[in-house]
Amino acid sequence: MNSKLIKVAISCILAASLVVPPVKAASSSFKDIDKSFAKQAIQELASQGVISGVGNGKFNPQGKINRQDFAIIMAKALKLEVELNNKGTIQFRDVPVDHYAYPYIEAVIKAGLFNGLSEHTFGLNETLTREQLASIFIRALGVDAAGKGQTLKFADQKEISIWAKDAVAYAIELKLMGGASQDRFDPKGTATREQVAAVTSSFQNSSAGQAAIQKMREQSQQEAKRKKEEAEKKREDELKRLEEERKKQEGQNTVPPVSGGFAGGGGGGTGTVTPSDEQLVKADSDALAVLLDSRDKSVTEVTYDVTLPKLGKNGSTITWKSSDDYIINATTGKVNRPWYLTGDRHVILTADITKGATKMSKTFNMIVIKYPSMPEDRIMEERLLERDERMLQIGFHPGDSSDDVAGPIRLYSSINEMIPGFGISSTIAWSSSDETVISSKGEVFRTIGTEHKNVTLTAKLTLITQSVEKQFHLKVKPLRANNQVPTILKQLPDITLGEGNSWFPNIQEYFMDPDGDQLTYEIKVENTDIFEPYFVTYREGFFVLSTNNKKLGTTKVTVLVSDRDGGCSEQTFMATLIAGMKPIPGKDLSTLTMSVGEAVYLDVRNYFTDPNKELEHLQVNVISLDNNLIEWSYKDFIVVIKLLKEPDPNPIDITHNTIILLLKGNFSAYAQQIRFQLPQP
Repeated sequence: MNSKLIKVAISCILAASLVVPPVKAASSSFKDIDKSFAKQAIQELASQGVISGVGNGKFNPQGKINRQDFAIIMAKALKLEVELNNKGTIQFRDVPVDHYAYPYIEAVIKAGLFNGLSEHTFGLNETLTREQLASIFIRALGVDAAGKGQTLKFADQKEISIWAKDAVAYAIELKLMGGASQDRFDPKGTATREQVAAVTSSFQNSSAGQAAIQKMREQSQQEAKRKKEEAEKKREDELKRLEEERKKQEGQNTVPPVSGGFAGGGGGGTGTVTPSDEQLVKADSDALAVLLDSRDKSVTEVTYDVTLPKLGKNGSTITWKSSDDYIINATTGKVNRPWYLTGDRHVILTADITKGATKMSKTFNMIVIKYPSMPEDRIMEERLLERDERMLQIGFHPGDSSDDVAGPIRLYSSINEMIPGFGISSTIAWSSSDETVISSKGEVFRTIGTEHKNVTLTAKLTLITQSVEKQFHLKVKPLRANNQVPTILKQLPDITLGEGNSWFPNIQEYFMDPDGDQLTYEIKVENTDIFEPYFVTYREGFFVLSTNNKKLGTTKVTVLVSDRDGGCSEQTFMATLIAGMKPIPGKDLSTLTMSVGEAVYLDVRNYFTDPNKELEHLQVNVISLDNNLIEWSYKDFIVVIKLLKEPDPNPIDITHNTIILLLKGNFSAYAQQIRFQLPQP
């Protein structure tokens, strides 16, 4: 979730505390799952943090699910050890190490649950098929399904891949899955989000699934322990080696040899002078080089692992840093060449040369050459193009649709532009059937009339040497001959807010359109260091002025209103941000150490500043993602919190042992996150 959405979410929670009685958070629910056969499974998994919705309170039960998101679900459902901050070791060319799903993909690959589509390709953003879904869950059970495929009786069983037949049959036998219809399994059909939820829940609740989860968890913990011990031993061995090298150097030379020598002492003497650490470090820096494999000829054409010296000739120690530790690992010198679609990669290696208190740095600019294209990559290119064609959409102006275009259109130059951080995608060139109505840049030119004008926009998607086209058929709305501009009903007031608070005005109380047109709104803040505006799309006509992490002061806010027919109005008002409630320095409430059954009494006056005398009329709410974790109450400045059960020692994520304490005053608000832990034995 990006930072803007997080800010809006917190603002909405704080605003809701004004009108909603202080109660515990309800169980996870979505407004579009009432008719789903997997409703209960979806709610259970969402409450565990295994799955999540698609936004706006929806789950999209019949939507498709891709391979990386299913990898995340499996890693969470099986409680695998996921190293979120680890650079990782798996090498799929289509999964960048900084991709959001990378650590989860690594976890399921290591657990033997997933295979790549090929040796070097995971299938990022590829949809999950029903036969893949069955195979992965049977692998997770760790059972021998050999020969089970002979029991299949589906009319389309010949369409099931040979490698998946036994797993599909066993999944049917265990009632993890059923047919797509009475006599068909539909193996190549896309698994839907509700199907994945149903199978995952059945797996979790079965005795075999619970045993598999426990086994996986134990194996994962053992592997984590082994890796930790291995890393500690490697570190100890390295320190020991460096110490032996240092002693060896000291024993060999009373005066360390330095290339080029140093000037002798004064007075015409000819005796040897011991060089300073600064001179020795300088000499080692001058001599230092990245050692290439004999098959590589230049640091600008690296294809094999490199050697990074750890000790200088004059006894200095050398430590390395890499601007991209996945492409060139600063500890081992291992080189991972980038996939040919991502291009050659520039990496900066920095060496810190140290002796005593003297330190000097030296950088090396390396170019790691991409993998050459292979026959299997052409198939992957075709799949990526098909994926991009399916995903490509155009961005409409608020209130517009393909059958009623009034404002400018956003035409994306790549899927990466449409979905930032998406990864490898094709480039897109646009053309229009009528440049005088909609240009190839997305400009819309409307004229007065009574009928819509038809225009076809064509997107040409290109990846390397292959291309595909996708068309969008649009209707442009004519301008009304005698359009009336939106009317101002009343003036927006000047406001004063305290830090942490937000303002939610209903714009519909301030504007109306005489022609009955649907209005669109734009909010502009002169100084966004003080306030930042967001439009609240889930309740048309509202917007938010957010104060999160902003500076105190006053700024002008302008509300622009358009009727989509060229009529516009605007209002301005002044908004002032003042100091609000904040934690008192040194009074840390982020962690509470408590025993089960114990209650703590927190006097808010001891933990929060009160520059505007708001604590006397404070509204308090507590939100807990686990309804059985605590009980709480508030009266006369005192928040009472009682711990009802032990915090999970291995939570799926930290929020399951956490509450949010919401404080709402007349001017400001504050959300304090509190994590629970048991006393140390």
